Amino acid sequence: MKKKIIIIATAVIVAAAIICAFVFAPKTVLDPKVIEDNAPKAISTAKYLDGEPDFSADGFTTVATLGNNQLLYNDDDFTLKVVNTKTGVEWKSYIDEEDYIHNADKGKTENTSAVAEKLKRLFVMNYTNFGAITKVTSVNEDDWADITYNKLENGFAINVAFDTGITVTVEFWLDENGFNARIPANKIKEEDKYGVVSLTLLPMFGSTNDQVENGFLLFPDAIGSIYKIKPIADRQSPVTSDVYFPRDFNLDDIKDNNQQGMKNAMMPFFGIAKNNHGFVGYITEGEMNGYITMNPSGVLYKVNRMEASASYRKSYTYLNPSGKEVTELERKLSAVDFAVHYSFADVDEGKNITYSDLANTLRSYLEKSGILKKTDSVKDAKVRTNLQMLMGAEAESMVTTYYQVMTKCDDILKAIDTLDEKERANLRVMLLGWQSSGYNVYPSSGKVASGIGSIKELSKKLTDMGIESYLVDDLVSASLDSEYFEKQGDAVYNEAQIPITNGVGKDYVRNPYKEYKKFVDTTLSSYKKNSVAGVGFDKIGWYVFDDAQKNLGTNRLGTSAIYRGMLSKTKEAGMKTAVQRGNAYVLNLSDYLYDLPQSGSNHSIMDEYVPFYQMVVHGYIPYSLDIPGNMSIDYDVEKLKWIESGAEPTFLLTEEMSEKFKDSKVENAFSTEILNWFDDVAEITSEFNTKLAFTGNSTIVEHTELQSDVYRLTYSNGSKVYVNYTNKQVTVDNVTVKAVDYAVVGADGKVVA
Repeated sequence: MKKKIIIIATAVIVAAAIICAFVFAPKTVLDPKVIEDNAPKAISTAKYLDGEPDFSADGFTTVATLGNNQLLYNDDDFTLKVVNTKTGVEWKSYIDEEDYIHNADKGKTENTSAVAEKLKRLFVMNYTNFGAITKVTSVNEDDWADITYNKLENGFAINVAFDTGITVTVEFWLDENGFNARIPANKIKEEDKYGVVSLTLLPMFGSTNDQVENGFLLFPDAIGSIYKIKPIADRQSPVTSDVYFPRDFNLDDIKDNNQQGMKNAMMPFFGIAKNNHGFVGYITEGEMNGYITMNPSGVLYKVNRMEASASYRKSYTYLNPSGKEVTELERKLSAVDFAVHYSFADVDEGKNITYSDLANTLRSYLEKSGILKKTDSVKDAKVRTNLQMLMGAEAESMVTTYYQVMTKCDDILKAIDTLDEKERANLRVMLLGWQSSGYNVYPSSGKVASGIGSIKELSKKLTDMGIESYLVDDLVSASLDSEYFEKQGDAVYNEAQIPITNGVGKDYVRNPYKEYKKFVDTTLSSYKKNSVAGVGFDKIGWYVFDDAQKNLGTNRLGTSAIYRGMLSKTKEAGMKTAVQRGNAYVLNLSDYLYDLPQSGSNHSIMDEYVPFYQMVVHGYIPYSLDIPGNMSIDYDVEKLKWIESGAEPTFLLTEEMSEKFKDSKVENAFSTEILNWFDDVAEITSEFNTKLAFTGNSTIVEHTELQSDVYRLTYSNGSKVYVNYTNKQVTVDNVTVKAVDYAVVGADGKVVA
C-alpha cells in the first residue's frame, strides 16, 4: 500500500511539474530587433526644412534643380513635372488637353471636367467604410480637403486631410539619381468609420497618347514584358502584377496560379519609353505590399500609363469553425512607407530608346543604392553547371512508409570522377531530399537520411575540388503529413487567429520568426558540423506574407526582414547562400539564384517577353532557370534559353531510375538517371566554358530581337552572342547561325569556333 501511495504521489508530482513547465515556461515572443537589423534600409529620404514652399506665382513654380533635373509644381491644379534642363524633355504628372481629347458619347469631343480632373491626379486613394462602400478619390477631386505644404530639401510635401477623416502626406524630391515620390506610413491618419484600402502614386506620370511613333510600356511580369504603344480601336483591359507574392493569401489560388504559369513581379520595376527618352520606376520602400498596373490606351481613356500602388488592407480567406469559406478585409491598417524612385534615360536624337537602355539604367541605380552587389561567385570568367541531386523521398508501400534512397553521396562523387579535373571545378552541386523525412515533406526532420552516406565527407571533397555545394531546405512550407509540424503555434494566422490553410485543411505556411529562431539556434550549428559549404533556401525568395499570430505576428516587411536575417546569419557562419526564385529583397545577400522563371504569365496583350530581370542581375549574381535540361520538352531549345537569358545549365539527377519515385512525394520527375545524362553534363560544361566563359562575369548591355526568333546579346566585354530558334540557318550582322543553334563573336570581331 505504501509503495502504491509513493508511485501515485510521484506520478502526480511529475505530471504537475510537466503542466507547470508548459504553463509557466516563457513563450516565444518576436524580437523586433531582428526585423530592425535586417529590414532593407531606405535608399533616399526626404529632409524636412523649416517653413512652407512659396507657390504664390501663377502656374508652375520651380521647386528644385539638381544636376540636369528640375522639379516644378503648380498648386492651382496639383500638377508637377520633372524637366531635363539639358535636353528639354518633360516628365509630367498629368496629360495635356491638347494631347488627349475625350471621346464622349453622342459625338462630343470636349473633355468633361470630371475627365480633366482624373487626368491630373497626383495620387489616388481607394477607401472603405468596411461595409458596402468602396470609393476612389484624389486631392483634386474631393468635395472638401484641407491642404497644407512642407518644404523639403530639393522638393516639397503635400498634406491632404480628406472629409472622410483620412489624412495622407505625399513627399516629392530630387536626388542625385533622379526623382522620388513617397507616402510615409506614420503620416497616414484614420478615424473610426473609414479606412485606406490602397494608394497609388503619380498614376499619370509619363503617360502618353497612342500617337507616339516609337514607344513601349515596360511591365514586371516575372522576367519582364513589353507592350508596344500603338493606336487601338478596341477597349482594352488593365494588367496587374502583385509584387513578390499575391496580395490575397489564398493557398489554393497560389497553387493554381503557379500550375497555370501565372507569376508575380520578382523585381518592382516598370517603365515608359517614348522615342529617344524613357524612365524606369522602382518601388524602393513598401514594395512587398505593392502592385503594378499597366493601362494601355483604351482602358477608360486613350492614354498609355503605368501605376505603382500599395495595398494597406488585404483580404484573406479562411474556413470558419462550421467549415464555411469566409473572405474578409483586414480591419487593422497594414501600413509601411511606400516610395517610388524614377531614373531617367536618354539616347541621341534620331535613335530609339530600348528596354536594354532601361535595364542598364536600373542596374546602375540598384548598384549605387546597394540593392545589387557582386558576389564572389562571379569573380572569374567561368560558367558553372548546376546539378540538383535528389537524394531521396518518402514513399509508401502497402504496409508502411519508408525513405526511398535515390542517390548516395558516393554516387555523386563517382559521377564527378568521370570528368577531368578542370571541368570538375565548373560544377555546382545542390542536395535535395537529404533529410530523413525525404523530399517535399516539410518541416523536415533536419537529420541526414541514414541511407545516403556522409554529407560531411561529401561536402569536404566537393570543396577540395573547387565545386560550390549547397544543402537545400524549405523553411516556409508546411503540411500535416509532417510529424514535425503543429498547426497550433507553428502556422501563419489570419486576423481571426485561425491558421491559414488550403481548402482541404492540409497545407500551411510556417511562422517566419519561429523558423528563424530554430534556424539560428540549432540548424546552423548542425550545418557547420557537417562542413556544409552553402545553404539553399527554397521559397524565401518567393513567398512573403503577413502573419497575425499573437506575439509572433509580422507584416510583409517583417517577414522579408526575417528571411534576410536567415541569409545574413548563414553568411556570418562562413557559408554561401542560394535562393529560389530571387525576389529583389534577397539580391544583396545571395550568392546564387535558382529556379528563375524563363517566361512570363503569357498575357495575350503583351508584344514580347524579355529577360529584363536577368539583364539587370547578370554579372552580379549567377543564376539558373526553373526547367532542368533533362526535364525539358526539347533539350536543344532549352539550351538556347539558357544562352539567351545568360543562365547557367541545370540538371535534376538521381542515381536510381526515376520510376522509383512512384508512390512518393516527388511529382513530375522523369528521366533523371545520372547514367543517361552525365555525358551531356560533361559536354555542355566544356562547351560553355570554351565558348561562353566570358559571360560568367560580364553584364548583358544589350538584348534585342533581330528578326523573328533570332536574338543578339551584347556583353560588357564587347563579345556578342547570336541565338537562332528557327529551323532554318540565318545570316545576321554578317554572322551565319545554324538552325536551332547559336554563334559567338568575340570582342575582336572574330567568330568563336
